[in-house]
Amino acid sequence: ELTLGDAPLADQPTFGDAAQAYESDRVDAAATIYAKQQRDGFGNASVLFNLANCKFRESDYGKAVILYERARRLAPRDSDIVENLNFVRAQLNLGKVAVNEDPLSLIANQRDKLRQDEWLLAAGAMWCLCWLMFALDRWRRGGLKIPATVFGILCVLSVWAYAAQSRTTYNTNQGVIVMQDTPVYRLPQQNAGKAKIVLDAGAYVTIAEKRTEWVRIRIDEAEGWVGRAAVEQIWPGS
Repeated sequence: ELTLGDAPLADQPTFGDAAQAYESDRVDAAATIYAKQQRDGFGNASVLFNLANCKFRESDYGKAVILYERARRLAPRDSDIVENLNFVRAQLNLGKVAVNEDPLSLIANQRDKLRQDEWLLAAGAMWCLCWLMFALDRWRRGGLKIPATVFGILCVLSVWAYAAQSRTTYNTNQGVIVMQDTPVYRLPQQNAGKAKIVLDAGAYVTIAEKRTEWVRIRIDEAEGWVGRAAVEQIWPGS
């Protein structure tokens, strides 16, 4: 039975119950409540953020990273999520994310300030404005060609940003190692010989293939197999 201190919690504990449990150092109880509130582990940035905080308090850094990443994709402009994610990554000796190191990273970070659906809405609005300007230009027989061209360019840029973000932020092949000292084997079997490399929790990988008990991953130029429980997708997919 789930309890808060000495008192049992209700059958359907609330977000407030979870917050109270967390503040009372009942991190396990808070994590259980947040996990129950989260539909299939996705869809609510606040719950994901707080569940990630619980995992961090429990020193489960790999799980914390994956949860912060999911929350960041749902609330990309939330600075608290990015700050906590980078703090956990620092504990794992990993670099910071969403840092403007050069002009290209600045452009990518600004692009990722909007969710995929928000970029789609922006692209649709720009498209409608573009056609409106062209219609006005046709009606007036000139005079608005420059504004119409500008709106057309903005529309194209919005579509590009949407397409680019859908390939990165919502890429279902992106994953995170959630177990410390995860061995990577050449073949999907533990007796395949000595592990090629050993990955720390929090390492970002590309998921190339999934089987019942094994997942084939890529990281940098290396490729191999890890146990299914050792890696999780950042975003839901097949």
